Amino acid sequence: MSTTPYYSIIAIIVLVVALAYWVRVASTSKHNKKRITDILVIGIAMLIASKISQFTNIEPLKLAGAIILVYGWAILIFEKYIEGLNE
Repeated sequence: MSTTPYYSIIAIIVLVVALAYWVRVASTSKHNKKRITDILVIGIAMLIASKISQFTNIEPLKLAGAIILVYGWAILIFEKYIEGLNE
């Protein structure tokens, strides 16, 4: 029985916990909270894009650009929704 899959699962769990902690710390920042979060999301998008591109025919940079575009679009839609609720 190979132990490699178990190490992969443990590595993924550690990575998710580390990212969750990083997001929590970034959200408690008093200065540049949005900027820190945006940079964090861009880094994660680029990391994910390089991994996803191994399974698709899409170039990693194009995929990262699409992910960042969707992230920005989602932020815009959410902010406009909140503005509409407040009016």
